[in-house]
Amino acid sequence: MIAGLLLRNYKSFRNQHYIPITLDSRATYFIGENGVGKSTILSALNTLLNHSDINRLDINNETRSLGLDTREPFIVPVFLIEKEKVKRNALMAKTLEIISNITWQLESHDFTSTFQKSFAERFIEHKDKLAKSFDDSRYFLIPIGFIKKKANETPVPSMSIFESIPFYEEELLELPELFPNVSWLKKNPLEEIKSKVLDFIKELYSFIYLPAEITVDSYSKIEGELSQSLLGDDIQNKIQKIIKKKDIDEINKHLNEYISDVSKLLDNSYHFKKPSQRQTLFTQRHMILKIIETYFTDKILHRSVDGRDTPINNLSSGEKRKALLDLAFAFLKANPKKSSSQTVFAIDEPELSLHATACFKQFEKLKKISGLGIQTLVTTHWYGFLPVAGVGSAIYISPNQNHIKLLNLSSFKDEISNFVKESNGVYLDTLEVKSTHDLVQSIIASITSTNNYNWLLCEGKTDKKYLEAHLEIENIPNLIVLSVGGSFAVKDIYSYLTLALKDRKKTIKGKVYCLLDTDQAHSAYQSTDSIPNIRIRRLLFNKSSGNVDLLKTTDNRASPQTEIEDSLNGLFFYETIYKLYEQGNDDFEFIENTTPLDCDVSAGILDITTTQRDAIYNYLNLPGMKVNFCDIYCDIVYESEDIRTPSWMCEIVDFFNDDDSLL
Repeated sequence: MIAGLLLRNYKSFRNQHYIPITLDSRATYFIGENGVGKSTILSALNTLLNHSDINRLDINNETRSLGLDTREPFIVPVFLIEKEKVKRNALMAKTLEIISNITWQLESHDFTSTFQKSFAERFIEHKDKLAKSFDDSRYFLIPIGFIKKKANETPVPSMSIFESIPFYEEELLELPELFPNVSWLKKNPLEEIKSKVLDFIKELYSFIYLPAEITVDSYSKIEGELSQSLLGDDIQNKIQKIIKKKDIDEINKHLNEYISDVSKLLDNSYHFKKPSQRQTLFTQRHMILKIIETYFTDKILHRSVDGRDTPINNLSSGEKRKALLDLAFAFLKANPKKSSSQTVFAIDEPELSLHATACFKQFEKLKKISGLGIQTLVTTHWYGFLPVAGVGSAIYISPNQNHIKLLNLSSFKDEISNFVKESNGVYLDTLEVKSTHDLVQSIIASITSTNNYNWLLCEGKTDKKYLEAHLEIENIPNLIVLSVGGSFAVKDIYSYLTLALKDRKKTIKGKVYCLLDTDQAHSAYQSTDSIPNIRIRRLLFNKSSGNVDLLKTTDNRASPQTEIEDSLNGLFFYETIYKLYEQGNDDFEFIENTTPLDCDVSAGILDITTTQRDAIYNYLNLPGMKVNFCDIYCDIVYESEDIRTPSWMCEIVDFFNDDDSLL
């Protein structure tokens, strides 16, 4: 995988930047306004990994006018490489191990240059987050790319700011002693090592880039380089197995004899000869290329619908874009090399010229591509992808490139809300408002016409985890559980949906359930069940029944305060508290002498004092502890042989599965 990118003075990027690319999955989406550099990132990676002639590096225009001194453009990705894929090459495995061990252990104080400090700190922050998902015992972390030092010179391999760390050179220079029989290590070993590492990575990675301006002709022809790289198998190799070398030798023999006979007819006063000294013979490659050219020249990609074939060139621009992704997905799925190589699929703006419904399907395909184990990099202006993706990272690039922010899509609304606060509301319009609008548009597209997705919208990311843990076995078709960052967001989305769909009830095929907590500062919210397939309800613990009720938002009952942690299965909740006590949390010592009560939900399972209850409350309000508690609880749910879905969750299951269950 490509974990991040160090970039300086390339195309729209002026000065140096560190761009995080992945966090904990294989899907990354670059968002931001036009001209901020989203496509430049993909172009830079394509330039490094695919271009053999890089003399004409596309330098930032302003930098070009000022000259390259001290502003040398560089493209240096940080690669995450599975060690298993390198172990057969002993020298390269040892080289990568040396580089990786140092890179994983770097801290910001290792970079002594003031000029590099802030740049390096962004990398260190990202590296520490990567370490939580990618074990250094299984993955190499390698920064390598190239730098263009002078305008008329070819870029040379470089590790950028990492070359200021002396440990790399000190340890890499031990390689000639470890491998004395390797001749290239004897001359300028450090530069040779960087060159060999870059060549190895370029060979290991298959980077497939579909820019926004790509034409149908360039990808619809089966003989095209793009199609061959997507398939992972060069069609020339297939034909090569059929055409034998001895047949080519025989053809050359007869052709030479024919040329000789013609010369004799001309009394040897004239003869056929190539201007150059070396005369070309007919080769196996010549024949293969001619076969491909002849056979495929008139083969045009068609789309077949209801038995009717339509040439791709006759489709609308939006339909062509859909065909592009369909072709890529089919080829990547069949790629026989995807398990042995590091395949990266990058695409610019897959939503171009498409209606919202089609956009939703486009991003579903991208989600499937990343599900194949292929790293997927996407630039987009359509923020409706956020809930569709569900997992992965979104990289927001601000107009002036001062803010390059990585957002975790497993809790994208929370992440956006936090980013808006960090920036004092600067990005409210471009992120929070647009994401809500596109989210609603995405939901509407997914539940209308022939689409029948089911959406369960909740407030926070731990709510989402609890719900997914219990509902995983409940077989709700096409279910998307989505945390949207608070009660206000849930209510806003519900209002938008009901307003947009009030006159389109017959077109609704899917369902939406909006779930709220009962907060301490609860106030009634006006809502109706005017659209049967869209519902909003509020959790409230019922002391008399010992269960949690799902109330309409117009219900005035607001006591006791009820959050998701109050609504969990009682016995699983008890086991979670006990496990935390066993892990050393002395505030929960009381659990050792507490017997669970006969109650289904967590709010009523423990007969404890006010002080003991406050200990649980205070723990959950410490930074990060709600997530920790949630993770332990969910592990207990997954490991248990008992199915203990809370009754209120069963009501939600009934809503999704029963067409007639309307309250």
